[in-house]
Amino acid sequence: MRSFGQRPDFIKAISSWRVVRTYAMSSAFVTGNWMICIWAINAGYIVETSLGSFINPLIYVVFGLWVFKEKLNKWQWVAIALAAIGLVITAIGYGKFPWIALAVAMTFALYGLVKKQAPLSSFYGLTLETTLLTPFALAYLIVVEAYNLNPAFGHVSTTSNLLIVGGGLITIVPLFFFSAGAKEPSILVGVCIYHEPLSEMKLGGFVCVWVGLVVYTVEGFVHEKAEAAEFDEGSIESPEVDSSNSFHKA
Repeated sequence: MRSFGQRPDFIKAISSWRVVRTYAMSSAFVTGNWMICIWAINAGYIVETSLGSFINPLIYVVFGLWVFKEKLNKWQWVAIALAAIGLVITAIGYGKFPWIALAVAMTFALYGLVKKQAPLSSFYGLTLETTLLTPFALAYLIVVEAYNLNPAFGHVSTTSNLLIVGGGLITIVPLFFFSAGAKEPSILVGVCIYHEPLSEMKLGGFVCVWVGLVVYTVEGFVHEKAEAAEFDEGSIESPEVDSSNSFHKA
């Protein structure tokens, strides 16, 4: 912040307790999202974690209905229904409710909900979130180290230490773009690299969610294109002028 010469402006921007409270909430939600993702991946639930990433945009839609009182057309309702069907099929395939996927999707959707109402720029907002989280992260590392609770950083190979640091840096990029406006492990990583089982039932659930996303995306694109066409037609049309009357008045 100091190197960019923006420290005074940043201090002024965060002088309100309302701003700090808003970003404290967003920090809590994104931390919860990270913790669930890290635990799930290490526990072997990469595929289910990926499902959370796919249903996340549709949860944003639900929040739009509930919080911002937005209206959906029939095709958007079809997309929501397909995603819900996909969740039910996936739950049947897993033999349990996919709470990991839903927790991943919900925590990041709540993060997005708070960020939508946050007043700072993406750079200032991410800086404030990092500042608020740093003391808790340091306290966690100290406790883990002091009580020998299976610490990793500094106790593994140089390559692993670099990967841990690099993982943090890579995480900042999608968060930065999200704050201005994507993440989570791919289903292909879980299936092809870590060989997680993906039954036909589970795959069917994923397909329903994917189709729901495609329907919602295509509908949004078509609707936006139609609105742009109507706007162009309206701007081209202009009231006709009676040239003869104009001539006589002249």
